[in-house]
Amino acid sequence: MESAIAWLSQGKIRLKPPGQPPVNLDSIFINEMRDRALKAQQRHGWKGQGNGERMLPSSVLWGKGARDVSAITVEITSLARGKELGEVFYSLQTDVMSAVLAIQNSGESEKRVWNKNNQFLGQLSVSRSGAIAASVRHPGGTANIVVRPDEESGFGDVTEGDSFDTSPSWVNGSSDRLVFSSAGVGRNSAGQFAGLGPFSLQLLDLNAGEMSCLLEAPHYDLITPRMTPDGTLYFIQRPYEGYGKANFLGFARDFCLFPFRLGLAVLAYLQFFSMRYRGKKLSHVGDDTAGKQADLEQMIILGNVVRAQSSKSRQEDPDLVSRDWKLVRRTPQGVETVLASAVLAFDVNSRGEVVYTNGSAVFQLSPKGEKTRVATDSMIQNVVLLDPPSCTDH
Repeated sequence: MESAIAWLSQGKIRLKPPGQPPVNLDSIFINEMRDRALKAQQRHGWKGQGNGERMLPSSVLWGKGARDVSAITVEITSLARGKELGEVFYSLQTDVMSAVLAIQNSGESEKRVWNKNNQFLGQLSVSRSGAIAASVRHPGGTANIVVRPDEESGFGDVTEGDSFDTSPSWVNGSSDRLVFSSAGVGRNSAGQFAGLGPFSLQLLDLNAGEMSCLLEAPHYDLITPRMTPDGTLYFIQRPYEGYGKANFLGFARDFCLFPFRLGLAVLAYLQFFSMRYRGKKLSHVGDDTAGKQADLEQMIILGNVVRAQSSKSRQEDPDLVSRDWKLVRRTPQGVETVLASAVLAFDVNSRGEVVYTNGSAVFQLSPKGEKTRVATDSMIQNVVLLDPPSCTDH
């Protein structure tokens, strides 16, 4: 049987059941929070007339005194398949809190799994037993892997240190072994964040309390690992962009260009809000290919700035990442095969089926390597393969 596929596009969860067109999975939690914020605004808005926003209740979840409910800041940060058939887990983040929720029965019901203020959590993975692994960001530029073993427990750190650990994935749906990406944090003499080293692939055995390096490459980032029951490893390989040493000429150049860069940053900031809330650009110079290119020139994916490639007016499904971003399969014997290029995100199940996205479309690869375009969308940043009833790997 075919598998259902879910993906995240422009803050919306999309689901494509086998043989059917994609549908939106609305977040009941987000809708309820927006309704509460709207009612609070209507109930208390008159108190703030003439006094700015300081009279609005600070208890409104989505930020103090938000005037425009339509502009409430909330971001769905990741998707994962749940332990139940057709169940989709997702994480969301606001300015003040994170939450993990589960959508069931194709969006007919939803349950809140976890939420906490002042903690920013994402990159979910759910085991067959219901254990949840995620990456949580900390002040100072670090991130660690956390695990919630069952519904009675909270999240606890399983990695530590001055590193950026992300994209955990349970090995074969188990609840005791994880693969994840890890990069060392570089700091200057004052102890301030200076950059990240290359991402490597790590294996963590929770029962033994041991962590081992699966694969590393000094000139590449290896990210978003997945491991199938036979030990085959899937991951994205992209060129590592190092951080050069500071020098006088570089400092002088940056000093001279600062006013121009500041102006461009302000223009990009205003352009973003004009596109988001008015649906129009501030400038239309050179805009002959409107509708054929990405609405935004930059995307924040996996904590990195992904620059959209300039596309031709007739290009279909333009790649939003460089073709240097390659999906690689590595067998237990160490044989590596490049399955696809310009891969922004992917997922794989126990049958060897692979689904991936280039940011503009979703593609599926059969175990024999046959490629099928499943759907097209815009600004896709996460994709999940939901297993059919005959498959036991979750």
